[in-house]
Amino acid sequence: MEGRLWRLYVLIDGTYQPFAGATQESMSLSVQSVDRTNKDKDGFRRMLRVDGGQADLSLSGVAKPSESLDRLRQAWSDKTPLPMYAESNDAVLIGRFFADGYSETGPNNASVQFSTSFKSTGSFSYVIGTDARLIKAARIFHSTIQQTLAANIGAP
Repeated sequence: MEGRLWRLYVLIDGTYQPFAGATQESMSLSVQSVDRTNKDKDGFRRMLRVDGGQADLSLSGVAKPSESLDRLRQAWSDKTPLPMYAESNDAVLIGRFFADGYSETGPNNASVQFSTSFKSTGSFSYVIGTDARLIKAARIFHSTIQQTLAANIGAP
């Protein structure tokens, strides 16, 4: 990954492919919780974690027209979720994401600057450590594993 913390991939024809021209990527995760603090306790906040959570991804860069950029535009326009995969050195995130924002400028005829953000829909998997490294190795070396992952989260 050469110095990049996160790398985002989109499912195209059964294979996860990196977004062409991406220069910055980020991710945030949050979980649902309920504040159950009451005045009869010791003054400390008490939180109750409940099922559910969200993952937000963002992406920006400079790219020539490409299939991944076309897919991104189409997903935003159609408001359909994209099967996506994100990886870092020791973590993997797999799920379906809506493109909830998209901007593009054309500084010259050959390329465009773009920026987009994604929000998870439904459940997603976040794996860290050894299991994440095994998933990454499978993605890199076995295209059949990629298709299995795609089948598990559904094709668009």
